[in-house]
Amino acid sequence: MKIYLTKQNRVTTDFVLLEANEKYIYKSAGKVGKSGIFKSTSNAGSADNAIEEIKKETQELTEKGFSISQLPQDLTSSDIVFDKAKWHINDEFPKDLDHYQSYIHTGLYVCWLLDTDLYDKDFKSENQQAIDSILKRQTTPVKFYAQQLDGVFDADGLTQEAIKFTTKYFNFEKGQYIQDYLTLLDPQDQQPSMFHFADTWSNYNKLKTIIDKRFMEWKQTA
Repeated sequence: MKIYLTKQNRVTTDFVLLEANEKYIYKSAGKVGKSGIFKSTSNAGSADNAIEEIKKETQELTEKGFSISQLPQDLTSSDIVFDKAKWHINDEFPKDLDHYQSYIHTGLYVCWLLDTDLYDKDFKSENQQAIDSILKRQTTPVKFYAQQLDGVFDADGLTQEAIKFTTKYFNFEKGQYIQDYLTLLDPQDQQPSMFHFADTWSNYNKLKTIIDKRFMEWKQTA
């Protein structure tokens, strides 16, 4: 769940972005086009509680003059976080699994972004050695997300094309990514959860075929 609200002042525009992911609430607030953005992450206890708290805060903000607005397509990393590995370490995470497994589903997608050259020049320059290790298959596909990004997947360094596609496709509630992920990696529905997949190039190659297809389909309609 993601709600973007704005309030027009005489000169500036205030914004608040509220996101619910599992039991966590992620909030960004500031002025459109300005630096100094406030960020916070809170634990609501459950996914249902997180949604209810966002609805409550949305109501409070509308009473203060904010209105629900369309999420900008040119959001920067200061404005949007797609996923965090730690969001998945909760009561529903399988107790028999290493916490590294919380990185897999997003790490494979980040690998695809690198493989498809959807990060900008500055980001690639800052992370060139680690990216080369991925492109040359010298490390496992999820390691970049785990080690370089510390399990935080936001729009930092993404091209505008990547941000727009990811916002639509990677969205856990409305996008197709998780469904494609499970269908490709577990066609017989034998795994007990989405976290029971390995950080391997074999899994990445399977997933890459469907993401490539979704990306081309999206480009034809974007």
